[in-house]
Amino acid sequence: TYINNPTHHLEPEMVESKQLHDPIYIATYSASIPLNKDFVVYWGNDEIHKPLQILAQHPKNPNDHMAFFSMFPQLNNLKVSEAGQLLNNEDYEKAIQQMEEEIYSQDFKEAKGEFIFVIDRSGSMGGNRIVNLRKALKSFIELLPEDSYFNVINYGSYTSLYRPDSIKLNDHEKKTFLKYIDTINSDMGGTNIL
Repeated sequence: TYINNPTHHLEPEMVESKQLHDPIYIATYSASIPLNKDFVVYWGNDEIHKPLQILAQHPKNPNDHMAFFSMFPQLNNLKVSEAGQLLNNEDYEKAIQQMEEEIYSQDFKEAKGEFIFVIDRSGSMGGNRIVNLRKALKSFIELLPEDSYFNVINYGSYTSLYRPDSIKLNDHEKKTFLKYIDTINSDMGGTNIL
């Protein structure tokens, strides 16, 4: 676990409490400081991206259960401790920019995945909303790593797919998709979310 205060250079007292299944970290600052600027705290935990599963039983009906699963993709190799060293820099805004550049360059080189864009094409998306949606899609497709897979789920009164199966991003598919984006309108009736 890492905690840093680049604006006031205070070191908190860290206490680990294991009252629950997983530890809880409590950071206490004991200092008298003037609040004449933002108090910035950076916090990170090397284990925050571990997969998590929780099974809960209904308190009154023992046959009812709820399950929660979360899995985090490994998008970059920057460790929390390395980020902490960068943030110890006097110019923390520059440090943040440096971290973002390092993370983004790793992400775009290494992160491959499947990206599904779910877009509302109901009548309520008319005017500037649909124009902004097109702009956003164009920006997203430009940012996707080469060789990623993507697709679009359109919804309104009904649903439709851009393609029956997700497709691999390459120059040809990007050009084809950019043309498709220009055809997107708020032409799918009302919003049926059932």
